[in-house]
This record gives sequence, structure tokens and C-alpha cells, in this order.
Amino acid sequence: MKHFSQIRALRRRHDLSQSELAELLGVKQSTASRIEAVDATPDFETALGLQVVFGVTPADVFPTVYAMVEDAVLRRAAVFEARLRAQ
Repeated sequence: MKHFSQIRALRRRHDLSQSELAELLGVKQSTASRIEAVDATPDFETALGLQVVFGVTPADVFPTVYAMVEDAVLRRAAVFEARLRAQ
């Protein structure tokens, strides 16, 4: 779950406190802290909010999870393509 540690680096790079980030995201400061410390997973709206606040892609905010999902989708796409070609 180290993928969420990237949030702390992004927050610091943008010179924001946890309270400021929480305010921008519309969550409690404790929620922002828990997400940053990998004690909580952000809901979809908060995850999108992180991307908007930092002006980055999902891969930048959640690099480990993004890579895992991308690999899984590409593997399934290869199987799907092979099945289509066999028809």
C-alpha cells in the first residue's frame, strides 16, 4: 500500500498543509491524514479531487495501483484480442 505515500510528496511539493488539502478536498483533516499515512483508501470523489488539486494523472497520484490495474487490463485485452482473431 505504499502507493499513497505519493500523496504526501505531492502535498509538500504544492506547499499545502494537511488541513489545507483536506479543505480543498472537502474532507476532514483526519481523513486527509489517514489517506496520506496509508491508513485509509480515498473514495472515488476524493481520489479524483487529489488529481485536480495536484494537476496530475491517476498514475502520478497512485503509481503502484495504476501499474497493477494497467497490467491486468492489458493482459485481459491480449486474451480478448486472441479470442477475436480465432473466430
